[in-house]
Amino acid sequence: MKKSAARFFNSLDDANFMCHYSKVEGAYFADFWLLFEHCKVYNKISLDTFSSAISSAHIPLRYVLHNKNTVQKYGQTIADAMMSNADNATILLSPHIENLRKDEPQLYFPSELTLQLKEELICAYINSDTANMNFLKIVAQFKPTSNELVLEDKTRLAAKRKYEAQNRAFFENGEGATYKHGVKVIFSENQCEDYILEHNENNEMVWSYNIEWFRENLDFPTLMNNFIYLFGYTDLAFRSNFPNKSNAPTGFYEIIQMRGKDYYNVESMGYRVHKMMHDTQMSIYYQWLLQQNIRLEEIFKWFFEKYLLDEFGASGFVASMPSENTTYLEKCKLLASTMDGVLKQFSLFVKDGCIDRELLEISSKPCIFSDIPSF
Repeated sequence: MKKSAARFFNSLDDANFMCHYSKVEGAYFADFWLLFEHCKVYNKISLDTFSSAISSAHIPLRYVLHNKNTVQKYGQTIADAMMSNADNATILLSPHIENLRKDEPQLYFPSELTLQLKEELICAYINSDTANMNFLKIVAQFKPTSNELVLEDKTRLAAKRKYEAQNRAFFENGEGATYKHGVKVIFSENQCEDYILEHNENNEMVWSYNIEWFRENLDFPTLMNNFIYLFGYTDLAFRSNFPNKSNAPTGFYEIIQMRGKDYYNVESMGYRVHKMMHDTQMSIYYQWLLQQNIRLEEIFKWFFEKYLLDEFGASGFVASMPSENTTYLEKCKLLASTMDGVLKQFSLFVKDGCIDRELLEISSKPCIFSDIPSF
């Protein structure tokens, strides 16, 4: 069989190529160009014949791009073919889409298809009538990880606006189906259990907590432990439960949705429900603590400046917290700065066994989580 295939492909030339090419059936599209490459038929087929073949669109251009030497041989012709159809932008985006086709070989793009031409092709696709919402979303969320494809912010914004316009029109025309879900957090006066989780008829997750437990346990250690044992902010190994986990159960939407390889998935049903739950818990808890004349910021400050010292002998930690009258925006800014400072203090403590305030103050290096040491 291999010898027969080799004899056939070695017999191809400009005179008979188009005749045989037009007879290739769909199941053999990939094999045809693979053997074309393997037998080095590109050394016998002229640019004009090759151009006629790919212009006929009998075999989708994607199959040609699986073959590195063929792409190099006919680089300009392939680049021109790519630019001739805005829909070819989807081929450019394919390597940047997670799980589009796990079994697809690597795609090679000719050097003649420059970064500028690639962006022009994607812009043409955005402005076309055939632009698909899934690919528009990929462009809007695109983050370059190599020099193979780089997009300007204007291009990403144009994709974002068109995606949003198509999405609105989709639901306004009654073509889409909606699914509502929610979260409710209650402090109950009438239950014995510490907490109860239920689902009501409105498709809401309802977390009900025994208010007496909170009233009887207002010491700072217990108020902190509530985040672990009642609210589930961490697991029992004190690892955060906030990140979206790839091994978590998924719904139908998570299976069919298209997303970029380096895009952090915040759209899964499970992640959104958990985020709503944690946000609601924090909001209710924070307001209830204020009614008890306790500010959550004071608990955080106590943890770093007193608890770590008393329990572990870890001296020198300082956590500057927002004051009582600080606006929400200012709190966010101050807490972000405080978190960065605490992480730097922890890094110094791990490395040196103490925290040198002068060394900390002159350090201007940003804190990267992956670089934080441990004991």
